[in-house]
Amino acid sequence: MDYNAQLKLQALLDGELPEGEASEVTKWVAQDGEAAALLEELRNTRGALAGFDAEVRLPESREFFWSKVEREIQRLETPAQKPARESYLSMVRRFLVPASAVAAVVIAGLMLNRSAGPSGLAVAAEIELRDLYRRSARLD
Repeated sequence: MDYNAQLKLQALLDGELPEGEASEVTKWVAQDGEAAALLEELRNTRGALAGFDAEVRLPESREFFWSKVEREIQRLETPAQKPARESYLSMVRRFLVPASAVAAVVIAGLMLNRSAGPSGLAVAAEIELRDLYRRSARLD
C-alpha cells in the first residue's frame, strides 16, 4: 500500500474527506483486507492516545520559563574574559627562578670538581711530614 492510500485512510478516520470520496474509500476498505487492517490499527491507536491529550502544566508561566532558558543560553554563549596582563614582577620571577637553579647546579659542580692544586689538608700534611723528616735528620 502506498503512502497516499495510507493518508486517505487517516483522512477518512479523521472525517476530513468529502462525502463522495469518503464513500469510495469505504468501499475500497471493504474490498481490501490490508486497508481494513490498517484502518482498524489507526482506530485502536487513536483510542489509546485519546486520554493523553491533557496539556502539560509548568510550575511557572511560559514567559518566565522561556526567559530562564534564554538567560542560560546567553550565559553559556558569553566569551571567556581575557586574562589580565602579567605583572613585571612575575615576568622577572619566571626568568630568575630557572636561572638561579642553573647557577646553583654550576656552582655545586665547580665545588665538587675543583682541580686548582692540592687541597689545604694535603699542604698541611706535607709541611708536617717535612718538619718530622728534618727533626729526625738532626737526631741522627
